[in-house]
Amino acid sequence: MNESMRLLLKKKYGLVHVPNHHKCAAWVHEVQQRIRSGEPAEAAGAAVARELFPYEYKPRAQYGGPTIEQIISAAASQG
Repeated sequence: MNESMRLLLKKKYGLVHVPNHHKCAAWVHEVQQRIRSGEPAEAAGAAVARELFPYEYKPRAQYGGPTIEQIISAAASQG
């Protein structure tokens, strides 16, 4: 996971800390699985964030942040 993706994830969900590489990879994997299963991207991202970051996740923050597609795209890019 690159720094850009980690910062986008922090911003998206109002996290206090920049998430580590392991949690970022888990978030991307779980969100992609949920999307493939038919869940809307934003709902999938929020549900997984709530599971992985239960003490930091701020539900209201998600509405002003980057899209799920932007975060996943950043995770796939180098840098």
